[in-house]
Order: sequence, then structure tokens, then C-alpha cells
Amino acid sequence: MKKIDYISLSRHFSGEATDAENCEVFRWKDSSNTNKRTYERLLALYDINKKSSNNIDSQYEAFVWSKIIGKVLSE
Repeated sequence: MKKIDYISLSRHFSGEATDAENCEVFRWKDSSNTNKRTYERLLALYDINKKSSNNIDSQYEAFVWSKIIGKVLSE
């Protein structure tokens, strides 16, 4: 399984990714069912976080994302 650059993935979800980063994310996602499920899980978590982002400071957000990424990578 090709690993994804989680910074590119985060930029993709936030709409800040370059065309090249978006292509990389879509190639990674389409390369396996595991990657597709991982993408969908992270997107859902990003959407939940985005809805409540007014209440989360950036240090806590970084902590939460590190936990999420660790969990996804351990699966």
C-alpha cells in the first residue's frame, strides 16, 4: 500500500491542496479498498471537526489529528 502524505490529505480536505496534491490523493485513494475506506473515515472525521472547529483550539486539533492518524495507520 502506498503511503499518503497526511499534510497533503489535510490540505485536500480543507480545499487548500494544489492540483498535484489533489491528484496524488485521488491516486492513493483509488489504489486500494483499504485506502478508499481510510479516505472516507478521515473525510467524515474532518467534516465533524469542521462543524465544531469554532470550539477547538489549534493545539488540541493537532493532538486529535495525531491520534486519528495513529489509529488509521495501526489498522
